[in-house]
Amino acid sequence: MVPAANPVVSSIRCSFSALAPDERAAVFRARLSGFWDGNLIDAGAGSEMITTLAHVGDMLLTSSVLPMREVSRTKALVRSAPLDQYCIQVSLAPTGMEVEVEGIESRAAPGQPVFLDLCQPFKTRQGTGRSLQAFVSKPVFHQLFGPCESLHGTSLQGASAAVLVDHLKAVADCLDALPAANASELALGTLHLVAGATALARQVRGDDRAKADAALMRQACRLIDERLCDAELTIEQIAGALRISRATLYRLFEEGGGVARHIKERRLERIHAILSAADPQRPCLSSIAEEYGFKSGGDFSRAFLGHFGYRPSEVVPRAASPKGADSGDFASAASHRLGDWLAGG
Repeated sequence: MVPAANPVVSSIRCSFSALAPDERAAVFRARLSGFWDGNLIDAGAGSEMITTLAHVGDMLLTSSVLPMREVSRTKALVRSAPLDQYCIQVSLAPTGMEVEVEGIESRAAPGQPVFLDLCQPFKTRQGTGRSLQAFVSKPVFHQLFGPCESLHGTSLQGASAAVLVDHLKAVADCLDALPAANASELALGTLHLVAGATALARQVRGDDRAKADAALMRQACRLIDERLCDAELTIEQIAGALRISRATLYRLFEEGGGVARHIKERRLERIHAILSAADPQRPCLSSIAEEYGFKSGGDFSRAFLGHFGYRPSEVVPRAASPKGADSGDFASAASHRLGDWLAGG
């Protein structure tokens, strides 16, 4: 372990190539400093094992040539050894890198950067070869570009990601020639490249989340509609049926005033439809209210008035269609009503 010659930024190179295989594994684990779990899958003595670490302003840059290995931050380590940084990790090995987040595995191609939040658990597996890591302070990054926790485990793509990788390789290859006075400027430039590379990922992730939320919302609304007469329907039951957390369910309905409000309004709308139907055999009002979970007639009447602006007794049933009316007559009548509506009649 020797400092770089004429260091212009704070950097250290470590070479473990001469160590025996069993010594390599021990040294590798020691280098993880208790912040990561990891092991060498192939610690053969014939492969290189060199690591360079450099502080460049607010950024820590590492460039390593290592055998095949696994590295992880477990939930226990996230709690016991907290780190408040984002990490951009790039495997230049021919096999690229495998990433596991929340039990979901994905693969990044050689040279494709992966965005990691060190406050969240993950596991990576990389083949024999070179890798780059850029660690950036979350507070510094947030102040400039906002949070990126939702991108944890995401492979960055596009031209901006390719430029970022070329930049990181160039910086790592010429640390000895970089003026120390420009370290902060270089770190800021790197942060802007990271922000550019994450912009597309944020947009895609946002679009994907919006689509997923819309699908979950449809499922939740369908489930609620199927159980409007279930007075025992709870938030926990809905979340459990959809296999999502209560927090996610609350977020889905937040814009509309909450899950409980949605259930109440759908029940009122269903009762309104029953009252509006031309059905001489419909049950009495109190029975309908009780069937849909209202504890008393007074509670129901107040809720109905608050939602629709008039009392349940003021709902006028629709006129029944004349017997013998054919589909053509119905279509004509419907068209006429629609025309009146469009004309503001």
